[in-house]
Amino acid sequence: MSDLSIIDFDRLGEFVGIGLKVFRANNIILQNLKVHNVLAAMGDGDCISIEGPANHIWVDHCEMYNVYQGVGTDDYDGLLDAKADCQHIPYSWNFLHDGWKASLCGCTETDNFDRKITYHHNRFENINSRLPLFRFGTGHVFNTTTRTLPLPA
Repeated sequence: MSDLSIIDFDRLGEFVGIGLKVFRANNIILQNLKVHNVLAAMGDGDCISIEGPANHIWVDHCEMYNVYQGVGTDDYDGLLDAKADCQHIPYSWNFLHDGWKASLCGCTETDNFDRKITYHHNRFENINSRLPLFRFGTGHVFNTTTRTLPLPA
């Protein structure tokens, strides 16, 4: 479905254990949402996953997190991923925290689409990897902060 907005105006929009997948869609806005604790075994396993063909997808003022301490590296997947032929995606003012894998752009070495993704004013905390991980495409990352903890024992 294209031309769709999911916007929470009262800061009550919360997806617990359920990720959002934008697939074959254009002109989508995801704003003011909280998505967390999505197990890798559930669907794509990402909090928010964008998979093309898709373009003009805006993720703004969202909070995404899983569990970092006391879990295996593959119990949870990514927080915010873009795969296949998707482009013109801004991620702005999001808070990604407490996860092993934050944000992936391109899921394999053969996923070589020329994605155009912008990260601005996002905050990453207590993340082990993918801050973000770009495989192919053009990325702009600015005014983004990162704070990590040591690896769990």
